[in-house]
Amino acid sequence: GHWLTYCSLMVVCEHPGDEEDLMGEVLVGREGMMVRKLLKDAELSHAYLTYLVKCMTPTTPKASQIKTCGTRWLLQELGKIRPLHVVAMGKNPAKFLEKHLASSVQSAAFHTLPSPYVVLNSGKAHKAAANLFKEIKEKLSVRIDSPHS
Repeated sequence: GHWLTYCSLMVVCEHPGDEEDLMGEVLVGREGMMVRKLLKDAELSHAYLTYLVKCMTPTTPKASQIKTCGTRWLLQELGKIRPLHVVAMGKNPAKFLEKHLASSVQSAAFHTLPSPYVVLNSGKAHKAAANLFKEIKEKLSVRIDSPHS
């Protein structure tokens, strides 16, 4: 993810794909562009986008990769960003955050969605994601880019 000092919404996906790895950017492939469009459509353009596992893996990340990247990097990001809402996209981000989120950001609302791949390829999942992001936008009582205490 890109470091900011604060953001109301953090979206956590599993790991970068080929395009993200090649470009060194977060969520720039097909699935990533769809996530960005959903956020834009919900007027959540300042969301913090990141991964549970920071490096590209040819298959589903191993438990050791999830534990190492999650505890070393993602928990630091959560503490620094202090989001009001955290959206886990995919099973592994959801499992990791269910276990560790309360110790990192106690006041954050936690939401889960299927992986970006599923959201891209399933009309039902896509609609659920669009609705969730719109609900989050409505729940935010402060501007998306202003600090909170």
